[in-house]
Amino acid sequence: MAIILEKTFCTPAPIEDVWKLLSDPMRVVTCVPGAHITEKINGDSYKGSVRMTMGPSSASFEGTIQIVRIDEKAREIEILGRGKDRVGKGSASLKMTGKLRSLPDGWTEVTGVSEMNVVGLLAQIGSRVFSHVADFMFNEFTRNVQERLAKPD
Repeated sequence: MAIILEKTFCTPAPIEDVWKLLSDPMRVVTCVPGAHITEKINGDSYKGSVRMTMGPSSASFEGTIQIVRIDEKAREIEILGRGKDRVGKGSASLKMTGKLRSLPDGWTEVTGVSEMNVVGLLAQIGSRVFSHVADFMFNEFTRNVQERLAKPD
């Protein structure tokens, strides 16, 4: 099952602060519900896991994340992720492109486009349910990003 999602949110933080958070895998992973980086493989590649709950079902994936493109001047980042279900019932891949835009009022617009391919049990729940899960995860991610930006490290 292939799913493409485009999501946008705005934050009152300046673009430099948002970029600093969202371009640092070790910091941004703390904003993704159920996600953890378990090991840095090399400069731009990491091992990690993510756990998602969809109603009575849940899925746990282990895999890799790689930053394939980062453009600090344009404030764009492209990430590839691949993972397998811990119990062997499926796999998932993700290509995510994120872009920041400074707004006239000093706020920052964050836009992400995600292309996901899901195989196995997770694909069987259907795109409507998966879309609701993606919306929930995006809303939690946005809330976590806003909280982190309000309390810089």
